[in-house]
Amino acid sequence: MKKCIAIIILGLLIYGGMIQAQDAQPLRSILLNITEEGLQVAERTLPNATRFIDFNPIEPMRYARVDDVGVLRFVPQGATTEGVYTFSPYFDGFTTPSYEENILRVAEVAWSPDGQMFAFRIDSDDERGNDGVWFWQPAIEIPTDPSYQILRDCPPGCSLVDGGNTERWQSTGMVWSNDNNAILVSLDLLDEERTGIAVVQANRDPESVQARTGPSVLRYEYGAWAADGVNIVVSGADPNGQMIFGIIERGGNVIYTESASGLAMNRIQNAVQDPISGQIIMLASDVGGDTPLQLIRADGSPITPPIGESAPDIVRWNSDRSAVYIVADTQHFVATTDGTITNITGLIGDALAVNWAEGQLPGDASYLEVPEPEATLDLDVEVGQIWLVAVDNLAVYENAGGDQPFLGFVAKDEALVIVNGPEEIDGVEWWRVQTLDYNGWVPLRMDTTPTLIPAPENTATG
Repeated sequence: MKKCIAIIILGLLIYGGMIQAQDAQPLRSILLNITEEGLQVAERTLPNATRFIDFNPIEPMRYARVDDVGVLRFVPQGATTEGVYTFSPYFDGFTTPSYEENILRVAEVAWSPDGQMFAFRIDSDDERGNDGVWFWQPAIEIPTDPSYQILRDCPPGCSLVDGGNTERWQSTGMVWSNDNNAILVSLDLLDEERTGIAVVQANRDPESVQARTGPSVLRYEYGAWAADGVNIVVSGADPNGQMIFGIIERGGNVIYTESASGLAMNRIQNAVQDPISGQIIMLASDVGGDTPLQLIRADGSPITPPIGESAPDIVRWNSDRSAVYIVADTQHFVATTDGTITNITGLIGDALAVNWAEGQLPGDASYLEVPEPEATLDLDVEVGQIWLVAVDNLAVYENAGGDQPFLGFVAKDEALVIVNGPEEIDGVEWWRVQTLDYNGWVPLRMDTTPTLIPAPENTATG
């Protein structure tokens, strides 16, 4: 009997260990990266469970993260292991029993582009006025260093904001400017039942003037820094409730906006600017509602088919705007501006800490096998149509097939006319095209990446 009891107890211990191992799955952090070879996905094991992580853009071995109870942890410069953040509004020895009871609960953290500073956002509904956006910088020269609150949420801190009782807002997201001196904050405008954006300065502010003043709200649904790092790409509902995309100045002056209806779209969001071509790229739908969105260009030409089966819950662009991480319902995708969509749900598991990492991934990261892209744009090519080159320097050949005499390159975004085809060679579809300089053959895809995209008004010329 004792032996049986011992076996049962041992079995329960093993089962309990299995449960703990399953519960410990969020110890995994997921790193995403785009290289010349394509999408890379890797994982790193963390000391404890993590709700959010951001990898230092200069030294990916360093990170800042929010642990399972909402405490901020980061790897300081010159260190190889993390430490608990103990600066204002935290203090040395701060503890909390749970995420829900944390009066300084951090929701997200973001490194500055130079890797020297980070911002973090507190969302705890505590009346002491700490909710909102803070930033940390390394200098410790005056008594208020090294961290400062630069935007205070109202509520709960309305009584600590001048005029805060007449207009209410809560911060929901943040991104640094390229010059490391400003942060673009996304806001819920509670009295208007809509969203907006605001620019706050990452300044050492001993008197908390900026936090006490409240934000200068720009009433655009989505915002992202333009390629120059000075102006702002806006999209979604504008101040009049119209669906638009375009670029505005930091102060709100409109440089230009265009209506979604001009692209036959009912929904546009999360627009960004390609830093090389200057072209705006966005997520859009011609249906609207909770339908999945696709990547399109500002001229209306599609880049990808719709992504997932519903509208996205999370959208995070990488720094060079070549790819976007999307969570739609429970599915995780990476879509690229080359036109591919990769479902990485099976690699994510129940990990919550998923973000982009720049450059060479850390040496302790374990690379995961990335599945083949599951969807690319359906390219219905017809003779007589006008198409645009979707890749850099598309090679044109005298005849179909890559071993044929080479005629030259066609630049990205250049228009060409389909004059003959198709011909299939070794599984590759080839079309004869006429450009300004060449009459020859091009492949429709490179691996799974489309080389051509439809022109906005793509009709057969006969």
